[in-house]
Amino acid sequence: MDTLREVVFYNNCTYIVADALDECTERAQLLTLIQQMFNWKIDTLHLMMASRREKQIEDTLSGFAQTVFSFESVLVNDDIMFHIQKQMEEEPSFRRLPAKDKLKIEKTLAEKANGMFRWAVCQMDTLKRCRNVKSLPTTLWKHFPKIWIPRMSGYFSVFPTMTTRTL
Repeated sequence: MDTLREVVFYNNCTYIVADALDECTERAQLLTLIQQMFNWKIDTLHLMMASRREKQIEDTLSGFAQTVFSFESVLVNDDIMFHIQKQMEEEPSFRRLPAKDKLKIEKTLAEKANGMFRWAVCQMDTLKRCRNVKSLPTTLWKHFPKIWIPRMSGYFSVFPTMTTRTL
């Protein structure tokens, strides 16, 4: 933090943007760091924090946040529903579904997304390849292994080769 403070202090203008504070697994630690940055009182430091409304975050930020914008979840939910419906229209695996099944998927995902657009996108991507709806990950964090491990497997396979060459 000392290094970051020095860099910020000597720059003409610094912007730090943190999105999805509510999704951070080390939330208390992150909020403490944000509070420390606010306490620096450096005029050229501009912080923008984005999060769904949660008491712990609101309580921490309310003491020093200068401007608070509230994006209604209705607007985000409209975007989520639009994305889901667009996927249902355009994706071949969804076009074959009966109308009642499409409506059930739309309704369920829109309700359970709880304002998390990324979660809805991940669910739709998983549904495209899924044969059993009950096997869908329930949280955004449970999606990450399904998304990244298959993509990174080729990358990790070079480590034994590199290690052997190095030795």
